[in-house]
Amino acid sequence: MQKYNIHKDFRVLTRLNMRLSTLDDIHKRRLLGKVTTLPIHITKDLKIHNEILWSHDGQQLKVEIFAPKDQTEKLPCILFYHGGGFMLGLNEAHYRYASEYAKNVPCVVIMVDYRLAPEYPFPNGVEDCYSALIWAKSNAEKLHIDTDKIAVVGESAGGSLSAAIALMSRDRGGPKLACQMLVYPTTDNEQNTYTAINYTDTPVFYSEANTFMWTQYLKDHSGPVSPYAAPMRAESLVGLPPAYVETAEFDPLHDEGLNYANRMIEDGVDVTIHETIGTVHGYDALKRSSITKDSMEKRYAFLKEHLLAK
Repeated sequence: MQKYNIHKDFRVLTRLNMRLSTLDDIHKRRLLGKVTTLPIHITKDLKIHNEILWSHDGQQLKVEIFAPKDQTEKLPCILFYHGGGFMLGLNEAHYRYASEYAKNVPCVVIMVDYRLAPEYPFPNGVEDCYSALIWAKSNAEKLHIDTDKIAVVGESAGGSLSAAIALMSRDRGGPKLACQMLVYPTTDNEQNTYTAINYTDTPVFYSEANTFMWTQYLKDHSGPVSPYAAPMRAESLVGLPPAYVETAEFDPLHDEGLNYANRMIEDGVDVTIHETIGTVHGYDALKRSSITKDSMEKRYAFLKEHLLAK
């Protein structure tokens, strides 16, 4: 009898060796991400190109831009921040997400290739992400985007970055966001929830990997942890844009995602919560599952509600 009641669609993930607890694990996972190939059908009917911009400290930053081929008018825009524990770069799954959002909303998606820990710990990555948001608004005419319809979207570490950008934009008087989408986000560096403590051997992501991630991301940080690193450290969540928060049941991040959603609700933010059952961190990589399809439809519906409304 298995320890966790994982849905049959996702049990294959229990057989994968996806360790992320050492520097050697990081290097192996990065190499694996580089050798994966992108099926052509994923990006069919899209225009895709990349741009180089300057980040907060004068370093070059690449963004990948996805837009419908038949785009003739201004569209909403998603700033998409990929997951990977703040340490792993872009891979096929992220291109899939970006392509699907661009086609199904429809919208322009800007996928940010932000700098990674441990080589570039906090605040490099999140400042890169904020720089991309400012660049997008400044280049709205060229990108054919509606600056009143900008969202931040991310999964896992990307969900943390999305939450952080919503906070930064509020605090810095930056672009007003239409909404934020946080998919099984990491929000709490203290790791003191039931799932963070007890999910020591869950597939894909587990307690030790969570601890290792925070150690690498905050390795040059001293003093109180910034809410731009761990959004649960924010004193107030008042004034944030409408949020969609999705959790996976057997995920160390489950409780902190739900806690962050409930804190936003307490502070008056309009929040949609979607708790998936029988799932693990990164479950939505398995696209054929009816559970994944249902989650994707809920994401599209939320984005359409906030980005396409007149």
